[in-house]
Amino acid sequence: MVVFNPATLTTPAIRVGIDPSSIAYNFESGTLVTANSLSGTMTVVDFIDQTVRGVFSLQSSTQFAVDIHPQTNLAVVADPVDNQLLLVPLPH
Repeated sequence: MVVFNPATLTTPAIRVGIDPSSIAYNFESGTLVTANSLSGTMTVVDFIDQTVRGVFSLQSSTQFAVDIHPQTNLAVVADPVDNQLLLVPLPH
């Protein structure tokens, strides 16, 4: 994933999984989560430091949607093919 920083006009790269199909950002905690379809993973990124905090395996279908609750920092990953929800508490 490439991020554009308008203050410095730079584009640092952040390594996430293959084919991020859904991206969620919590503006209160600075946490970014991607659901990566082809690699079957979820990547948690500290967006302020632009570092990867963790990568989790998502074992089921390759179609996911992700969102983060802004106050609890709880990631919700939806798997519409298998009708499942995965709740992941994220660090603040």
